[in-house]
Amino acid sequence: MMDMEILAGLVYDLDNSSIIMRQEASRRIGERFRVQMQTQIFFDTARDDIAYDLRVDVYAQIEFILLF
Repeated sequence: MMDMEILAGLVYDLDNSSIIMRQEASRRIGERFRVQMQTQIFFDTARDDIAYDLRVDVYAQIEFILLF
């Protein structure tokens, strides 16, 4: 059995033009394994934005899951 899920989103702040992009993906490999990936990226973050300190950060996570 193989299934795949993808979720993506974009948040645009109208007040200061900051952009946050988030993506999640998951895929089942065979009967016993699943791989999941998440990313979050900040673009054009303004100085007065609460996320300003995260402007140079890129969050990425990959998980390999054993199902039983």
